[in-house]
Amino acid sequence: MSNSSFKSDEKGGLKGSVQAQGIPVLLENDGVQNILETRFLLEVFKRPMFAAFLVGVTAFACPGMFSALNGLGAGGTAEPTISNISNAVTFGTIAVGGFLTGTITNQTGVKESLLIGAGFYSPYAAALYISTQGNSNYKWFMPVSGFILGVSAAFFWIASSGILLGKAMSMKKKISLQHVGGLVGGAISLGLNHTKPSSRSVTGGTLLALTFVMLIGIPAALLLPTPRQINRGDGFKVDVFKQPSIWHEFALLKQIILRKDVLLLIPLFTYNQWYLSYQWNFNYSYFSFRGRALNIFLFYLFGTIGAWILGLFLDLQRVRTITRARSGFTVFSIIAGASWILGLVVEIQWKNTTRLYDWGDREFGLGCFLFCLWGFMDAMYNAFVYWVVGTLSKKLMNCSALAFAVFTKKASGIAQCAINTGLFFFSLTFFSVVVWRIKEDISEKHPEEEFPQTGIVSFEDRL
Repeated sequence: MSNSSFKSDEKGGLKGSVQAQGIPVLLENDGVQNILETRFLLEVFKRPMFAAFLVGVTAFACPGMFSALNGLGAGGTAEPTISNISNAVTFGTIAVGGFLTGTITNQTGVKESLLIGAGFYSPYAAALYISTQGNSNYKWFMPVSGFILGVSAAFFWIASSGILLGKAMSMKKKISLQHVGGLVGGAISLGLNHTKPSSRSVTGGTLLALTFVMLIGIPAALLLPTPRQINRGDGFKVDVFKQPSIWHEFALLKQIILRKDVLLLIPLFTYNQWYLSYQWNFNYSYFSFRGRALNIFLFYLFGTIGAWILGLFLDLQRVRTITRARSGFTVFSIIAGASWILGLVVEIQWKNTTRLYDWGDREFGLGCFLFCLWGFMDAMYNAFVYWVVGTLSKKLMNCSALAFAVFTKKASGIAQCAINTGLFFFSLTFFSVVVWRIKEDISEKHPEEEFPQTGIVSFEDRL
């Protein structure tokens, strides 16, 4: 046990004493300053905002860089088949692992799970680097790295969402940081490849740079404070909800899935996990590598803008919740619907093209505009759906596995776009029912009606 006191001396310096086990120890200047700095750092470390910032950094470094790399089409490589197989393995693993990692996270803790989630994105980029070196003996490394990435991503999304979903604003900041990660990754690819109009695949230097950025997520996860170390500032500790057994976890999961509003959202989740697969293959199929790099940079630039614009509107407390919900739905529906109709038009116009468009070509502008519109729509989708479902953190990733498998079989671009357009308008009907059922902010007025706790940690009120 120790206590301390400090005061200014005659020369304006700091002088103080620390009592450790009853023995006074005098400290002057440097010693006092070091204690004050240490205390300040400890206080910062214990703040929920610091935890939210670290989760944002991992989102920037790991899924953000992965999105930038995958957005180049075929993982930035010259041959899409192996990359699509790897992506099918990745999302298939997430689909299965997503049901298990929540229970594991509940037992091990969110910090450990986030560390696992941040630690194994880089092997995927390393596998892509090896594939660009022309050595066919290591083709097995791509699907293996895809499986490792799937396990890692399942832990990442469960842990990060468990920390942040208790506060919608923090989740929107995390979405924005992930888009900034994609933006920076796209800028790296564009900067290293902008002088190569005829290049078909990413350079080794680009892959190494993105791999390095992915590794930043590991120290960020290591710095994450545990829930018991968090000081919320209101005197209350962070509650960690643990169910007594795995069977209780699955019982609650079943209860959540069978809710009417969740069942109505399943078509929308299906659409969400399908359309990015098509968009990345669209980028690969019609553009030169530097054209793809510019497209992905602009995709995440407009995505970052879209997330913040919609987030600002959804946070307007002076506007009724029902008004925000229906207005957000209307704007999202118009922009997303227009983007898919334009996508069908472009696919029909380009169905017989055999060349790759570069940014100096006349046709490039239309495709680039479409990609920007998709980026804006993607960010709006994420921000709006997170706002609507609030505490819902389970995602149906198996649809992405199916989508990448379809593209591995080389379905036509028109067919792929038609599937996405159909999924969008089909899911929109059910989504509208959920939105129109919103009457008030349940989380603020009726906290007892929130979803049952399934091992999720929530840093409420101060994030």
